[in-house]
Amino acid sequence: MPPGWMALDGTLFVEDDTPYMVFCHEWVQQIDGTINVVQLKDDLSGTVGTPAVLFKASDPPGASSAPGEGKITDGCFLYRSAKSGRLFMIWSTFIPGRDYCVVLSRSQSGKINGPWADHKLIYAKNGGHGMIFESFGGQLLMALHQPNTEGAERLRLYRVTDSGDILRIGEGLVNRRNRPSSGQNAESPCRSVSKRLILKQIPPCQPLAQDQLDHFATEGYLVAKAVMDPVRTLDPVIEEYTSVLDRLADELYRSGEIRSRYEELNFSDRYIQICIDTGQIHSQFFDFSLPFQGVHLDTPFWAGPAVFGALTDPDLLDAVESLIGPKIYSNPAQHVRIKPPEHHLPKNEYGNPILGPTEWHQDYGVLTAEADDTNVVTAWFSLEDTPIEKGPLMVVPRSHQNGLLPHCNHYMDNRPEFAGGSQIPEKLFADDQAIPLPVERGDVVFLHRETVHGSYSNVSDEVRWSLDLRYNPTDQPTGRSAFPGFVARSRKDPASELRDPAEWHRLWLDARTRMSTVNRERQTEVRFYRPNLDGHNLCA
Repeated sequence: MPPGWMALDGTLFVEDDTPYMVFCHEWVQQIDGTINVVQLKDDLSGTVGTPAVLFKASDPPGASSAPGEGKITDGCFLYRSAKSGRLFMIWSTFIPGRDYCVVLSRSQSGKINGPWADHKLIYAKNGGHGMIFESFGGQLLMALHQPNTEGAERLRLYRVTDSGDILRIGEGLVNRRNRPSSGQNAESPCRSVSKRLILKQIPPCQPLAQDQLDHFATEGYLVAKAVMDPVRTLDPVIEEYTSVLDRLADELYRSGEIRSRYEELNFSDRYIQICIDTGQIHSQFFDFSLPFQGVHLDTPFWAGPAVFGALTDPDLLDAVESLIGPKIYSNPAQHVRIKPPEHHLPKNEYGNPILGPTEWHQDYGVLTAEADDTNVVTAWFSLEDTPIEKGPLMVVPRSHQNGLLPHCNHYMDNRPEFAGGSQIPEKLFADDQAIPLPVERGDVVFLHRETVHGSYSNVSDEVRWSLDLRYNPTDQPTGRSAFPGFVARSRKDPASELRDPAEWHRLWLDARTRMSTVNRERQTEVRFYRPNLDGHNLCA
């Protein structure tokens, strides 16, 4: 190194069998800090030649350009994309109005000497000095310290999605604590959260235990802990939906409906910003189902291989088999729910957000009468941890013992946040006994078809992102015959199982074609709801 240089955060990088050190040249010597590279001797005992400047702290968009104001470079770390081979660098600096941040830069040549460009802000939560690594379970993670406050710094781990063109930072991982061993939080025998390490491989799941089955039968619901492997099953869904969001952003940007593609943001922040710009939630773009009316040949939906993998996840099917038996049919009454924070959404005619908490209902009530004797079970799970502030499910224990209840359209006499929706009147069940069901990634909530449930408001600053799936025995009708289901598991006839995600997608394409010819304005040719469900005098 040149004598007298103030430098820090040296990072070893080997390219074509030649070792290099990438480091930060301190702002205190030159005002505008730099990221530099210098070749090292083969035995790493010293440098070869003079360091070269790769870029400056003032290069990223939004960085300070004030003359004489110190501009910091910190914590450089190099990562080559496993998908595209592109060479990225993450490093940290202070961005006015954003505090301490992580910036992503890309080598346009794919080589260490650059040139380096495309500087994008990827983390702006007052943390930095990031490093990227792969866990023992194959999950790409970024480690950093946050907050950037002396004495308060803590290690934080964040999931990273490598699309080949950019790295996106997902939600942070949290420490797992011991959970109660009975009641609504009864542990699944397949994976004990209290014994699970984030970076450790998770053993295969086993069917539900007898006390869990008893709880489901008595209470009408079950929170089964750690049923699904987040790395194997949930992370591919997140990555797949990230690509769907890419396409939505491209489409809206080309049409002038959004000001930017917001590629620098993670999924949650990006989706929220798109909702803010457009005043819409674009839920149909992501859903693996179709509207009940007004379908066109170009109506969007998403039935991708990672979503199919979640529907057919063997650990999930093991648990479902414990509830309904070994002949499992994937019922097409299924959805993805991406709920933005309500304070970002426009209001409806009742003064509530256009996508707020889910009103009281029974899943039995949204199927046609052909499924009256069908043993349908709901499996609800979140792609991210869903604490109370994100708006988890709420259920009324033992409400499944009351049979099918009226669902009133445009009802106004329940709690204000439900005004105008289709819902069960609270006068017909013990709504004061409702309980919340916060969950962590990998947990699954199972619901009896007649359990009264809804959800709380999302008052957090992130999206609440969940899938609700339904299963029934293969020899029983789905109650939604216009849409395609499939055999997810058959112990006696494995050949009948659908294992090709492309075929599942084709089935939905065929359904869209059929639906484009019926129910143009309302459900006239094909009905999806049972008639007279709102015939109760309370609905008048």
